[in-house]
Amino acid sequence: MDACAARPPAARTVAAHRRVDPFAWALLALAVFTLALTAWSVGGSMSEYYASIALSMSKSWPNFFFGAVDPAGTVTLDKIPGSFWIPALSVRLFGFSPAAVILPNALAAAAATVITARRWAGRTAGIVAGLVVATTPILVAVALSNQPETFFVLALALTAWAATKALERRSLGWLVLAGVFIAAGFQTYMLESWAVWPALAAAYLCTRQSWPRRLARVAIAGATSLVLSLGWIIVVAVIPASQRPYIGSTLSNSPWEMVFGYNGLGRFGSSTADGDAYRSFTPPFSGSPSVVRLLNEALAAQIGWLVPVALVAIAILIALRFRLPLTVFGAVWFATFAAMFSIVAGMHQFYTAALAIPLALLIGAAFAAARRSAHCGPSSHCRSPPPSARSASASDSHSARAAPRIRCPPPSCSASRPPWRRRSSCGSDAAGDGCR
Repeated sequence: MDACAARPPAARTVAAHRRVDPFAWALLALAVFTLALTAWSVGGSMSEYYASIALSMSKSWPNFFFGAVDPAGTVTLDKIPGSFWIPALSVRLFGFSPAAVILPNALAAAAATVITARRWAGRTAGIVAGLVVATTPILVAVALSNQPETFFVLALALTAWAATKALERRSLGWLVLAGVFIAAGFQTYMLESWAVWPALAAAYLCTRQSWPRRLARVAIAGATSLVLSLGWIIVVAVIPASQRPYIGSTLSNSPWEMVFGYNGLGRFGSSTADGDAYRSFTPPFSGSPSVVRLLNEALAAQIGWLVPVALVAIAILIALRFRLPLTVFGAVWFATFAAMFSIVAGMHQFYTAALAIPLALLIGAAFAAARRSAHCGPSSHCRSPPPSARSASASDSHSARAAPRIRCPPPSCSASRPPWRRRSSCGSDAAGDGCR
């Protein structure tokens, strides 16, 4: 008798569950690949300036909280110090060394890659999106040189993860969590993090709910995100100036001026302290502001080469009628960031690393949608079901695993039932990539 046939059904089910999912291996490979790219020359391209800040912040807890640039704690950074808290903790725990400064950035880049791949419009879309993030040249350069943008990209990846769940499940809790991650991004890169909100709000307003509910939930999540975003600023502002370091790059020793002046209006040409520092970033680092700035010589090879691909991806998603909330989320996010980086006056090339996440989401989703369309054929209209519709009973799941998968459904697949009810023809795809 065949050994497999002799095994009782319960044992076969347990054995099936114990098998390692190939998708898990793919995620692990992505993480290792990203780490290899971002940590292969620890210390070789370390920023001495930012390394010294991590060292200064590690000297005392007040220095840590305020982001002091000197061990004596007399002056702060010119930004909220969220991006330096983890490197400073690493230096405090393990001592100052290139590895203690660089490895947190490399781990953050690897985490951003895996998080992007783990949850975005299905497994195929996720893996492609993760590969795009891992191989974006400017992000690799940022992680190699312990720049603060790495932790901002991680916050953006977490935002995309929570936002995807909020849009698919029409969930207030996940929407609030996405707002919390935007607030976390604010602690690392300030106003740039808020630029995600137009995309998230527009996408959530496209979900199928009553208008009062949609508007109320966006307002609740937005208010929560706003309060959490301003937490550090408010705490620093209420502490007497004599009991804290001077706020760097300000005239009034105010965290409000530092965030909304120096790092806000000042980036668009307004007159603030050290205004010449903004203009010194252009044109040498990223060129002059223009509608084609992302395609200039300084940025094209770093991330601009993905912009035409993203535009094609948006066209594919619209043509194939991909899920509207996710399409709106990715497209508006990309458009907002691209416009911001095209017109801002004081910009370093490293800033554009934040574009890696929306670019990856669009390219991954378009690749998966095009692949699904090619397999299913134009007449099948077989689309990936929402997660709520994909969930089935344990017996259904076991039957789906036991039955042979059909790569392409017959034309009758789209006859009358919605896509997620076509189990007999299309099968059930737990990965969210549609028909098999």
